[in-house]
Amino acid sequence: MSIYERSSSFVGPHTSMHCHLQIILQSITCRCACITLLAIASVGIFSAKVSAATPNRGQGISDTVEEEFRQRNGSLFTDWPTPQAVLVITGELDGYIEPCGCTGKENQKGGLSRRQNFLTALKSEGWPVVAVDLGGLVKRFGRQAEVKYQSIADGLRQMGYSGIGFGPADLRLPAEELVAAVAPVGNEPTPFLSANVGLLGLDANITPRFRVVEIGGLRIGITSVLGNSKSGDIRNAAIEVTAAEAALQEVVKLMQPGLCDHYVLLSWGNPEEARSLAKSFPQFDIVVTAGGADEPPSKLPVLENGARLVELGHKGMFAVTIGFFDNKDDPLKSQRVPLDARWGEAEDMIDLLATYQRQLESLGLTGLGLSPVRHQTGRRFAGSDACGDCHTYAYEVWENSSHSYALTTLEDQEPRRDGDPECLSCHV
Repeated sequence: MSIYERSSSFVGPHTSMHCHLQIILQSITCRCACITLLAIASVGIFSAKVSAATPNRGQGISDTVEEEFRQRNGSLFTDWPTPQAVLVITGELDGYIEPCGCTGKENQKGGLSRRQNFLTALKSEGWPVVAVDLGGLVKRFGRQAEVKYQSIADGLRQMGYSGIGFGPADLRLPAEELVAAVAPVGNEPTPFLSANVGLLGLDANITPRFRVVEIGGLRIGITSVLGNSKSGDIRNAAIEVTAAEAALQEVVKLMQPGLCDHYVLLSWGNPEEARSLAKSFPQFDIVVTAGGADEPPSKLPVLENGARLVELGHKGMFAVTIGFFDNKDDPLKSQRVPLDARWGEAEDMIDLLATYQRQLESLGLTGLGLSPVRHQTGRRFAGSDACGDCHTYAYEVWENSSHSYALTTLEDQEPRRDGDPECLSCHV
């Protein structure tokens, strides 16, 4: 029996030809569909890499608020793909645990609350984050500065900082207060570190001299120094400060050049000093300096050895963010991030601020080392109402201005600020 006959015993010749045509058409259709699906998948994958979601606001912030502050202070992370890791650099807080509020907090930048929400936004997008701080947490000295330093240190721990340096104003505080604030808590290592500053001496090892962080498949080495131009300001026998260059020579050997993908130097000194250290120690590809302009530059200056020089501005109003990418043509991007109202307020930091204010209230002016200075005549302040009896017009102008209820604004806030001498100094 021929093949055709064997086939014809099941179907007729015309039916067989029709079936063959159907099979051929189905095969062509299936192949076209597969090619189309592959093309769509390829485009989708490519689009995801180019237009990855980027953090541009805190949780719960409306489009209207985000757009307002984007117009005021600029867009963020434009055209950034998802990085291998991001390095967030802050510093020079100068005690501004929150914006002072004199022109309305919504019109000001900075504060720990917004900083935490910014870090949370990065992590929520799946960006691996390493946060470091140059130091300079406080600017004044005395009991209030000691309480504030402890509060800020606690806040940075909660945010998960990996490296925090010391500024000269920090080191004006009593060594025992600094040790209490920066020492390890339980099994958690301290985030504070310095190559050349030793609380109770370098041999006491209260803080490490450097740290290596592994994140996103990268190893990042971090250390800090107090520059020679500032070390003379430290007049505390319980705090040892050595020359920055000599200390870095020791630490660089310990950090094993070539072990890390990136090396970060937090240098509390002037920009010229930071440039000199970068030249002497070319291992550091990220060099952070104190001083500089009120705002960080929009683009990081590139030094002779290829290192990026990072300035931070003043009062902790900005966070400079550096992204590392697995891309030989474009391995690094940077973004100056204003900590404005688009980031909102973090509950954890609001609670921390409330605890700080309660501590101040509990200590009172006497406990904070403040005592009233009597007028040389021995007379007492009569009060605004007494002035109004004679200065009628001036009193009316004052009464209709915001100065007349300046103290009330501190009493009405949550948490209250009327026990905070730094607030009272302007509001009474």
